[in-house]
Amino acid sequence: FSQSPVEFINALIASQSRDLKLVAGEASRNAEKEGRSDFYNQPWVEDAIIRYLNRKPAAGNEPPGTT
Repeated sequence: FSQSPVEFINALIASQSRDLKLVAGEASRNAEKEGRSDFYNQPWVEDAIIRYLNRKPAAGNEPPGTT
């Protein structure tokens, strides 16, 4: 934030705008598809889950006391 307050504010406004559209029901049809169970039964989902669970945590995101 202190390095680039204008970019931070612009990103915040864009994020709030997306949230408002989602809450107002103006989100893309993809959000509607995600609510259906067949969306999660596609072939790529299992691979994506495995990759997500096996990813290495970013530096600094590890809980205290772990080495």
